[in-house]
This record gives sequence, C-alpha cells and structure tokens, in this order.
Amino acid sequence: MATIVSGHFPLDAFALSETFTTIPDLRIESTPVGAAGNRATMPLLWAQTDADDLTATLAQDPTVTAVEELRRTGNRYFYRMEWTPEVHCCMNILLQSQGLLLQSQATSSQWRVDILYPDREVLRQANESCERFGLSLTIDAIRSLDSDQQSQGRLRDLPR
Repeated sequence: MATIVSGHFPLDAFALSETFTTIPDLRIESTPVGAAGNRATMPLLWAQTDADDLTATLAQDPTVTAVEELRRTGNRYFYRMEWTPEVHCCMNILLQSQGLLLQSQATSSQWRVDILYPDREVLRQANESCERFGLSLTIDAIRSLDSDQQSQGRLRDLPR
C-alpha cells in the first residue's frame, strides 16, 4: 500500500544552511521530485525573500554547484539548481530510487518533507538508510493511502 511520510530534518543536515545564515527570512519550496534511476535531484525551487542578492548568495552556497534564475515575480524567485554530490546522496537516501518527494520546504531552522513511497517496505529501507548514513530525519506522520482516500483523489486533504 502506498504510504506518505511527513517529516523534518535540521537545515545543516541537507542543503542551503549558509544561504539561510546570510538570508534568514528566506523560504524555499521545491517542486515534486521522483527518483531517476540511481540519482534523485531537486532541480526546481521557488524561493521567497526580500533580499536583493539571493541569486549571488545561492551561487556562493557550498551545497550548490550551479544556479539559474528562471523567473522573478516580486519577492518570489524560481530557480533551476544543481547540487553537490552530498545533496544528491541525501536525496537518494530519502527516495530509495522509488519514492516521490511530494513537497519540501525550508526555513532558517529546518527542511520539511512529504514523501510518497510505493509501500511500507521501501519506507523501512529508506528509514534504515537514513540511520546508517546519519541523516537525522524525524518522522512526524505516516499515512497509508487506502482505497477510500485513493477514490477521493484529494491528496491535498491528507493531514500534514
């Protein structure tokens, strides 16, 4: 049965901690991400801040290898990102080549994630991998998609 996990981990355990140190009011939200073979990425991000130098700050972050601003609307920015191998490794651990990152959000204190796994066994494997590699994911909720929830087709109504 497909399972959604909602959780969080410290900002410095993943990506952009130096950017958040420089721009503490920054808020980040990713687009959904699926695993692609052995390499999962988080290439597209929305960012919101009043800071004028966000693109330059992102380019200097040690977890980023390349950044391209695709769109700007007021204080919202849309970016294509390329990450260091360490960030790719974290994504691979979380998604286990079968997961789908439904959403992730970052603030100056943490990354929050909602991940859809095809079944509880893949979730168990991902959790074991997080423990083995020291990725301190705190699971806040686990929800199975039973037939009633699937028939409603309203994933957004599931509690977070």
